[in-house]
Amino acid sequence: MGLFPERTKQVLELIKSKEVGQFRAATRPDGITDEILKKLKEAGCTNLYIGMESGSDEVLKFNKRAITVSKILEITEMFQRNEMMFHAGFILGLPGETKQTLEQTLDIALKCCDSTFTTVKKNFKELLEMMSFKLIVENSRAEFNLLAPNPGTEIFRNPEKMRYKIFHKNWELYDCNTSVGEPYDVTAPEIEEFKKKAFKAVQDKMQKYNLPVNWWDYGYKG
Repeated sequence: MGLFPERTKQVLELIKSKEVGQFRAATRPDGITDEILKKLKEAGCTNLYIGMESGSDEVLKFNKRAITVSKILEITEMFQRNEMMFHAGFILGLPGETKQTLEQTLDIALKCCDSTFTTVKKNFKELLEMMSFKLIVENSRAEFNLLAPNPGTEIFRNPEKMRYKIFHKNWELYDCNTSVGEPYDVTAPEIEEFKKKAFKAVQDKMQKYNLPVNWWDYGYKG
């Protein structure tokens, strides 16, 4: 979507003409514009999953991600301005990660939640007519996954260069919920504990917006 904006507009016009109904989509953060968001809504898109990955410019740069924290914040403002939900995805334990960068990521993730929870609260009744509350939450909260370096990636090919230690190659555990490695400056157990803290912080943020969270907790599988 972000790589081919003109093609994206053409596809969205086609989807709109076919009246396919509601749908969700996923995209990279680069390339998102007010025009694209408007066309997505007109075509029936209720939510975008966006891989923000980190709230640290140092980590983003070290991992050669073509985005900055300022761009992430710009995107959150765009979504709020267009009253559209987005599901921000972050990866914990990327090369270059430290305890400080983990905190920076959580801070940015909560800013993303501020944007999308504002939209949810403002349009709550209308959204409930479109989808279940469970889907509203899934479509609007920040998500935190553990790094699972896939074969072929630079991290997997050159872990020492990337300052990363891979524990094993048991592919069944490469599920983004299980630690399969760790960066040099923060341990896997510390990252796992931080993930619990991050999910709890998102839940607390929901409560501040008076959104019901009685069924949702860390590790929910429903």
